[in-house]
Amino acid sequence: MKWLAIAVCVPVICWLWRRDVQVRPKFSPAFWLSLFYVLTAGARPLSWWFGFGGATNLEGNWFDRVVYGAIILAAISILSGREVSWGDFFRENKAVMAFYLFLLVTLLWAPFPFVGLRRLFRDFGAIFIILVILTEVDPIEASKAIFARCAYIWFPLSEVANKYFPGIGRTYGKGGGVEYGGICGQKNTLGEVILVASFFLITELVQANRALPGRPLRRGRFARYFTGHHLTILITLAMGLFLIVRSSSRTSEICLVVGGMILVSHKLPVLKKSPRRVIILCLVAVPVFAVGEVVFGLSDHLLALIGRNPTLTDRTAIWEGVMKKPVNPVIGMGYMMFWDYYGGVDLERQTTEAIKSSHNGYLETYLDGGVLALFFLAVMLLAVGRRAIREFLTGSAYGRLAFAVFVVMLLYNISESTYARRSVLWFAFLLLALEFRGCLPFTRPVEIETPEVPWGAERQPVGTVDG
Repeated sequence: MKWLAIAVCVPVICWLWRRDVQVRPKFSPAFWLSLFYVLTAGARPLSWWFGFGGATNLEGNWFDRVVYGAIILAAISILSGREVSWGDFFRENKAVMAFYLFLLVTLLWAPFPFVGLRRLFRDFGAIFIILVILTEVDPIEASKAIFARCAYIWFPLSEVANKYFPGIGRTYGKGGGVEYGGICGQKNTLGEVILVASFFLITELVQANRALPGRPLRRGRFARYFTGHHLTILITLAMGLFLIVRSSSRTSEICLVVGGMILVSHKLPVLKKSPRRVIILCLVAVPVFAVGEVVFGLSDHLLALIGRNPTLTDRTAIWEGVMKKPVNPVIGMGYMMFWDYYGGVDLERQTTEAIKSSHNGYLETYLDGGVLALFFLAVMLLAVGRRAIREFLTGSAYGRLAFAVFVVMLLYNISESTYARRSVLWFAFLLLALEFRGCLPFTRPVEIETPEVPWGAERQPVGTVDG
């Protein structure tokens, strides 16, 4: 039966992929390098699939190291021929670069500096992959194509793995319950990739439909969703929603609802007249929730309503256990060094191996570099948030997507760790956070003798860059 499932799954993937190719423009050969990087970032490591074991916490896996190192070097080689103005790029994104630079400095006092340097290079290498996408003629279309085509593979194969290949798609919690992780290997990772891919799918679903060659679109309020490119997106999105509910990744479910509301805010009568209302609502909700948590324990009541343990599935116990370990409060222990040095955190109710994640991006950043790392993280988030708000106020689909990912990033890291960690969400965050206009030949102003409108007088949404 399982091989019959594979025999059905593969043609479905090919059908969705073919329909997608028919409605999109052609991309450069370098596009496939970025797609492969994102596809593998959301699944189990390549070494796991090919059976190259021997990985350790400190050394990692040699096969993965060689493959991802080659991908990053290939991306750098591609960018060398695309005339990227590196000076302008670093200047436009100085807050992000400062955050990474401080993480590099933390390796000076790290117990295993060369291990940390290798990890930081692999994480920072994602920026070169992102620049390959941003240097496509239509970077927004390339971004949507990458996540849509990854979803065509992630979603169907994950359901097949969950149902017919338990050694791949299932793990078992300490209470004996089954957790469905698909080809991602872990339920939270599966929830994360569905969350991010769904944002790009929803963005396409609320935009104008595109007809397949020789097949006219149907007319009607709802009929248009069952024809053309919208049908492809709707089928894929339905698979993702089914998987995220089955995986019980509550953090991703909550973030999907919040981000989805932002993405369709221009369709809601209460919010579409003024995008500022969405921003105000988000800016007010965060501090109100923080105060309510401190004074009334608000999260306990909210989590009970959605069927979640009030301790965030033992996360509060993890946080308490982590804080008992001695860490320099000012400079931390060095990038990704805490878990290698202490080996994990043991909980009273933990019956399996020691936990090796704080499940909180802010706490994880503190462990990396103390309050100084939190300062640089705050500076980066303020800079990125300011840009996301500015783009959102343009009313563009790109602006809504950038703001949704920014808000979700803040929420997601309350119970998971993705800041400066190789993950699909961090990749999408950087993809939408990095400023590249003016850093590429086709986005730089052309000097003429008597310009009617100065180039800097009006900022275009990223999706409208000419190329």
